[in-house]
Amino acid sequence: MPSPIAHSLAGIALGETKQTSLTRSQIISFYLWSIFFANSPDLDFIPGFFTGNPNLYHHGITHSLGSGIFVAFAFGWIFSKYLGSYKKGVLLLFLLYLSHLVLDYLTVDTRLPIGEPLFWPVSHRYLISPILIFSDVQKTSNSGTFLRSLFVRHNFLGMVREFLILFPFVVAPPLWRWWQKNHRLNNVREF
Repeated sequence: MPSPIAHSLAGIALGETKQTSLTRSQIISFYLWSIFFANSPDLDFIPGFFTGNPNLYHHGITHSLGSGIFVAFAFGWIFSKYLGSYKKGVLLLFLLYLSHLVLDYLTVDTRLPIGEPLFWPVSHRYLISPILIFSDVQKTSNSGTFLRSLFVRHNFLGMVREFLILFPFVVAPPLWRWWQKNHRLNNVREF
């Protein structure tokens, strides 16, 4: 699985695709929700954490398209106030959830079962990409040492790689809008 850095950058990048005008406080709220839902499949660490093994339920049904569809329809209303319709809210939320699944699909996985049950509930088969772009996050399976185990060199280097790969997707949409705006202004001035 990639780190929350990768999932957050994916959430921000997807949020950058919106074409609505929002107030400053709405923009902050919109991006916080985007980051939350892009990371939400990893909430499956929480029940395991309380049983003593944070990894116990990780990469289970929360890492599936079935869960993504359920979450999108259940919570799409959150984004509808920013995007103007429930349908657009559901679509954005599903894409945020899907971004998590895609990034995990492209990540080294060293814990059994390898991969994620992408097509649950239709199939319980775990899948992983034959081409792996992101490194795994090394962590212990003990709640007492779990958080401390995340702060190792391997994980830091993985986050740097994630940032270098995904940050261009965050800056590309606003740069594109800026270029289009300036390009139109230059074309208008030529007449």
